[in-house]
Amino acid sequence: MFTSSSTMRGKMPKIDECRMKSAEWSGAAGLWAVLGAATLTLVAWTPAFPQQDVTIPVWTGVSAYEMALPELRVSAGDATLYEAAKTIHTTLWDDLAFSGYFNLIPAEHYKFIPALDEKKIKFKDWASLQADYLVVGATTRAGDRLTFTASLHDVKTQSYVLGKSYGGEMKVARQIGHQFANEILKRVIGLDKNLFTSKIAFISTRDGNRELYVMDYDGNSQTRITFNTVPDMLPAWSPDGRKILFTSYRNNNPDLFSYAIYEGVLAPISTKGLNTSAAFSPDGTKIAFSSSRDGNSEIYIANPDGTGLRRITSTPAIDTAPSWAPNGRLLAFTSDRGGPPQIYIMDAEGTEARRLMPQSGSYNDSAAWSPDGEYVLYVSREGGEFNIVKVGLTKQTSLRLTAGQGMNENPSWSPDGMHIIFASNRSGSYQVYCMDPSGGNVRQLTTQGNNHTPRWSR
Repeated sequence: MFTSSSTMRGKMPKIDECRMKSAEWSGAAGLWAVLGAATLTLVAWTPAFPQQDVTIPVWTGVSAYEMALPELRVSAGDATLYEAAKTIHTTLWDDLAFSGYFNLIPAEHYKFIPALDEKKIKFKDWASLQADYLVVGATTRAGDRLTFTASLHDVKTQSYVLGKSYGGEMKVARQIGHQFANEILKRVIGLDKNLFTSKIAFISTRDGNRELYVMDYDGNSQTRITFNTVPDMLPAWSPDGRKILFTSYRNNNPDLFSYAIYEGVLAPISTKGLNTSAAFSPDGTKIAFSSSRDGNSEIYIANPDGTGLRRITSTPAIDTAPSWAPNGRLLAFTSDRGGPPQIYIMDAEGTEARRLMPQSGSYNDSAAWSPDGEYVLYVSREGGEFNIVKVGLTKQTSLRLTAGQGMNENPSWSPDGMHIIFASNRSGSYQVYCMDPSGGNVRQLTTQGNNHTPRWSR
């Protein structure tokens, strides 16, 4: 039978899945929503201010909104609750600032206006700070359980936009902050992506072997999820964030596996030949990967469990590293069919292959399609360096995002397309970094061991 280190199917260590429940109100009606991560319960709460019809502007990327986020109200003398409130506030602040959609008004500016009265907000005071939006929040506790209630207000129209309440153990304070930040992006920006509860999978050697790890989008909660004596590599998320495809040598061959991370179940997908670079289709109904099962490295399509296998390329060249377009109808991939490895695009059936243009460099690999389908990232070798390049498909533009800072590899887009993660040895060892789509605002997310092939969940 199967064991997690050497056989074909069975149980592995799993990630704890927590569930939050929150309520959102429209008048007196409540809407339950399961949001993900330690058990939370609904707390009945109705805003003390009138709700108005609000026209939510659609984000165009022209400028960021000014956001006021004063400290959360906390019961006096409750040190434990104060720490939880501080964690929620810090998480909200960092999330909204990171998003690029908001400028956070510095906290020291709040001293110039009267103290906030949650029941009777003086919007003119906040307008004097040039705030577009204001978050009002409070925390209470009953025993060892935390309740967080929060509302979002449009300062210019002096109107209520959004109200939420979350309850649970103190340890879920960060998850609560992330969840409310997601709600703000949905209402203000129209972004139906859970950016702040998204995860990053990556391979790390920090414990001595190449193992699969998962972390929060901001680098927190880095967790090892495979335990082997042989290398694991090249992770890829399912669209629902519940499974990871990866290549492993646990059976003395580079086989492709699927790992249900919350159930702890490992299943083989392809075990013949060299199997790498797997990717789920955007709707999760298919996977694409590279395999040498028929003698040469070609690209195959299969069902997520490995059934229905079809080979879609057939050339003497090496074809590998498929990346799905968001519409599910196209694949970008790497091929040396024209000489040195370059990026090509083909239909998802394997027809109409054509070279991505424009391209430069003597060796190009690791294509990654942006969530809106407008851009393709790839890694280019020029002058002994590997750098990340972004190609605009509509206007056929090309922009190098990294230069002069060592080897930069394996780019992956955030769910909203506003951020890019990648691996780089610019600090001496390979670490995971995050940058914006123009190559700026670089942040280091890992520090231990060598870390490779980061992949952002959707």
